[in-house]
Amino acid sequence: MSIFSKRNVAIHCWGGLGSQLYAIALRHELEEQYPNTSFRFKVHNSGVTKRDSELDRYFPESTNVINDFVPSGSQRKINTSKSRERIRRFLVKLALRSRIVVNIDEMGSLARLRPWTAQIRGHYSNRYISNSTLNYIYQLLYSSHDKYNLESNNGYIAIHYRLGDLQNLPNKSPVDATRISLVLKYAKEELDSTIFLYSDSPTMGIKILAERGFIVSNGNCSSPEETILHLVKSQIFIGSNSKLSVWACLFRQLNNPNSINYLPIEIKHHICENAGYGNQVIFY
Repeated sequence: MSIFSKRNVAIHCWGGLGSQLYAIALRHELEEQYPNTSFRFKVHNSGVTKRDSELDRYFPESTNVINDFVPSGSQRKINTSKSRERIRRFLVKLALRSRIVVNIDEMGSLARLRPWTAQIRGHYSNRYISNSTLNYIYQLLYSSHDKYNLESNNGYIAIHYRLGDLQNLPNKSPVDATRISLVLKYAKEELDSTIFLYSDSPTMGIKILAERGFIVSNGNCSSPEETILHLVKSQIFIGSNSKLSVWACLFRQLNNPNSINYLPIEIKHHICENAGYGNQVIFY
C-alpha cells in the first residue's frame, strides 16, 4: 500500500523548460512508486528572469501557476513585524523538520518522504534519470507534433549558447566565447558543414562568433521544445551552461548512443549522474 494513498502532493518548481522537465521526471518516478497518489505541479514564475509555465500545456488539470515574480528594481511591501517574521521562519523550519515539506535534490532524497508529506521542493537536477523516464518525456514533448518530425543527423553543427540574463548576473556568467570557439574549430575539422546557433540572444551570439571568424546561421526556433529537437537532430552538438543543453544531450544519447556531444565542464555532474551518459560527452 502506498504511503501516500489517497493524498495530494504538490511538486513545486521554478525556472524555464529545462528546470520544469526535471519536475516532470520526478513526478514520473513518484507516480510509478505511488500510483494511488495525485501529484500536482505548482510552477513559480519568480527568479531573476520571469519564466512562463510550460507544464500547464502538458498537464492542464494538475498544474497551478504561482505569480510571485518581482521585477528588478521594484520591492514588495512587507507589512509584517519582526515577531511575525520570526514566527514565519519557525513554521518553515517546523514544516521541514516534520517532513510536511520535503526538499528533494539528489539521489536518495526520496527516502525523506513521509505519509503526511504535502509539498515537495527542490531543483531535482542532481538525480539519476532512467531511460524509460527519458523516453516518456521525449514522447510527451514530440509524439503529437508533426512539425517536429525532422530527419535525424541532418549534417549540421548545432550550438546552444545561453547568454540572456547570464550576462547581467553577479554569480553566473555565459561560457567564455573563446572556449566555444576552440570547440567549434575542432568540430569544423570533423564536419565541414553549416553551423546553426540556438540562443536566447541570437544576434549577440552570431556577432560574438563572427568576430572569431565563424559564419553562423540563426536556428530560428519558435519554442524551447523546438530548440531542443533541433539540437537533438544535429550531427555535432555543442552545448553551454544551460539545462536545455543537458536535456538535448540526454535525448541525443537516448536516440543515438554514438552521438558527438560537447558540454562545458561546469555541468558535468548533471550528465554523469546518469549511468553511462558521460561516456560519449567531451567536456570542455
